Amino acid sequence: MKISILTFHWAINYGAVLQAYALKHVLLKYSNHVDIINYKPFFLNYAPSASHNVRTYISYLIKHSINFIRFHFCGLGQKLKNYKDFRDKYIVDSTQPVFYKQADIPQQNSDFIFIGSDQVWNKQITFADTTYFGCFLKKDTCKLVSYAASIGNDKSTVDEIVFLKNGIKNINYISVREETAKELIANFTNKEISVTLDPTLLLSKNDWEKIAITPNNKSYILLYNMGNMPLTNQIAKTIAKEKKLKILEIFSGNRSLKKLYRHATCPTAGPREFLGLFANASYIVTSSFHGTAFSLIFNKQFVTVAHPTAGSRMRDLLAKLDLSERIVTNINDIPYRDIDYKKVNAKLDIERQKSIAFLENALGVCEKEKDEPN
Repeated sequence: MKISILTFHWAINYGAVLQAYALKHVLLKYSNHVDIINYKPFFLNYAPSASHNVRTYISYLIKHSINFIRFHFCGLGQKLKNYKDFRDKYIVDSTQPVFYKQADIPQQNSDFIFIGSDQVWNKQITFADTTYFGCFLKKDTCKLVSYAASIGNDKSTVDEIVFLKNGIKNINYISVREETAKELIANFTNKEISVTLDPTLLLSKNDWEKIAITPNNKSYILLYNMGNMPLTNQIAKTIAKEKKLKILEIFSGNRSLKKLYRHATCPTAGPREFLGLFANASYIVTSSFHGTAFSLIFNKQFVTVAHPTAGSRMRDLLAKLDLSERIVTNINDIPYRDIDYKKVNAKLDIERQKSIAFLENALGVCEKEKDEPN
């Protein structure tokens, strides 16, 4: 049985790379022949396509200039090297050819192609790339499986709904990451739709600790503020003061240049360093879905600031674990009761079993085959 994965493994984004690693890791339990289709479209290549307007090019040039400074003077060069090392070691063979366009992807002879996880169906990110609905050459018997695919935003425009409606027809087995995505897709398909865990949550704390790199830092509040939301910074400062801990922030995005003089930062962290920072944190403040996921995996005390228009993924996950109180919308709402991880881990294990059941059903795996990769 040959299995391929199509996802955002080329993104310079911790969650994107680590979920790709996790899904491959899980699928290797069912087959010795698992690979990731080495697709690197323009939106993951930091370059606009010819079809985009002048404003897009100007924006690209500005970002490119900022990244030049970050690369040479602010640790971005080492960070990218750490990403490359991780990708080469754990995700794709460095000798694999890279495909930059849908038409470049050769016919796939896989029995199953897993699409996702991550926001592979977010039209704003992919610029309506139908590759993530399996629109490329493959053998007739190949089954397409979406695993915890995400549409990203809590509400979709008419164009986004049409895009999704047309693409979903190709998928044989559908699972999504958010309840809102399930509700939307159910309007235009009779196929069964499952809500599954992000692949990162399918692996245990021990699984992740095996590849984590332990930081030199001790006793810190880890701040991972995707979107650079002011409330997230305010909460981190408040908790740091009360707990008498220093703040250590993971860089994210072009605005990270401003953070150099705010508090301690880790601008060179790659995926393995990212894991180590979460595993060894005393407390975590984040506005990231995967920041929330790894807080749970490593059984950390944490709070999450959900994005106002794209926060359903955090809210859905934490609601399943009876941890909705960890989502903070106001500086006065910080929860101070410690999380009881005995209860949380029990609930999380149930959700893992449901997600694995979906995966095994799609693969047609019976009990005897589970421990016999082929």
